[in-house]
Amino acid sequence: MSHYAVLLRPSALNKSFVILAEHWEDVAGVTRFVRDGVVVHQVAACDVLRVESHPSDKQARDALMAFLRDSAGGATVKVEEGHTGKPRGRDRGGAAVAVPAEGISFRVRE
Repeated sequence: MSHYAVLLRPSALNKSFVILAEHWEDVAGVTRFVRDGVVVHQVAACDVLRVESHPSDKQARDALMAFLRDSAGGATVKVEEGHTGKPRGRDRGGAAVAVPAEGISFRVRE
């Protein structure tokens, strides 16, 4: 059995995915993935950009992540708060007021 990275056109309803199947086929405008003679998943053929076969699940997932990264413009941004703000004051009701993060750093990977 092969691990397939199914790369789809960007859509709010369809997401690219990885699936384990014996083979895939296009039938009447539908791309079907078959395992043990049973259709385990199907998607409209017009949404499929390409189907890539890989020998392992990790390689298929790596190909999927590379496709998603490339279709997002080649860069990802991860924002983390380095330190939680400590209350530095009180509002009129006496509740503690925290200070937002002092600085933000960005790491762009291309």
